[in-house]
Amino acid sequence: MKPKEINLDLLKMMSFLVLVLIGFSCAGPQQTAGINDAAAPLDARIIEIKTNLSPKDAYKKTAQVLQDNGFALANTDETLMSITTEPRTFDGVSGRGVEDIVISASIREGEKTKVVLQGTYNFMDSDSDIKKTGQNGSISRKLWIRLHNLATDFGGELNYRK
Repeated sequence: MKPKEINLDLLKMMSFLVLVLIGFSCAGPQQTAGINDAAAPLDARIIEIKTNLSPKDAYKKTAQVLQDNGFALANTDETLMSITTEPRTFDGVSGRGVEDIVISASIREGEKTKVVLQGTYNFMDSDSDIKKTGQNGSISRKLWIRLHNLATDFGGELNYRK
């Protein structure tokens, strides 16, 4: 009885396919490279930051974080505790500028002070909310990372809403 020959090329190709499938199964839409936002559901568009700061101090810190990240303040209201940035171009998308990114922040009193962040952007004459969607490297995901980084720069406990 003659032993069967093993086709090495077929074995190599099957091994490669198994490794590729394992790699794809680890990379899902819930994961965002470089940030820890796994708690954020897909399509989350609002980030709430719980802080021990007083509302007045949280308001000042929010303005500082926005300015430190290159956003000019368009409208600020200390009575209503709200801040809106000037439209800004985001240049982190492979040579294509995303125009008119605007970040809105409001500070809410409660058991703990909350800073609520959300944003909008215009790309190719279409306005959209910044939200956790798209694949890593896409415009929408890069903008979500930008918003998320603002929240983590502030510090505190993060919660997400759609």
